[in-house]
Amino acid sequence: MKKTSFLILALAVVGGSASAQNQPAKPAPKPAPAPAPAPATAPAVKQAPKPANQVAMNTHKVKEGSPGLLKQAKITPEAAEQTAMGAVPGGTVSSRMIMKEKTSVMYVFNIRTSGKEGYDRVTVDAMSGALGSTTHHSGSAKKEPAKKP
Repeated sequence: MKKTSFLILALAVVGGSASAQNQPAKPAPKPAPAPAPAPATAPAVKQAPKPANQVAMNTHKVKEGSPGLLKQAKITPEAAEQTAMGAVPGGTVSSRMIMKEKTSVMYVFNIRTSGKEGYDRVTVDAMSGALGSTTHHSGSAKKEPAKKP
């Protein structure tokens, strides 16, 4: 009986380990789903209406000499300002305006330069983008004519 018990026990051990080796492999766990992509655009934010005679240019405004001039212009205010800044290197634009001079629509920029008194007035053609005139205006008050004795 000892031999039979030993034989049964041996078969159980060998058969159990053999059956454990022949079992199919467990399937790999499924990867977690990818997070949903963020929306491409943020919701629109309402902006306060601008005055009829001014249009935003980055954070700057271009004042119209008369209504409708910006709509007539073929050159953007940004492009015209870049042209004007090329005429006065190192300057800072202090005012921007679009106006009609004679028969042309022109952008007019007042540009101040550090270490230089007054400002430079630069015009740029609003139709072609060509540099118009550059004139310097001193900051000093006009002198009164000398009195005759």
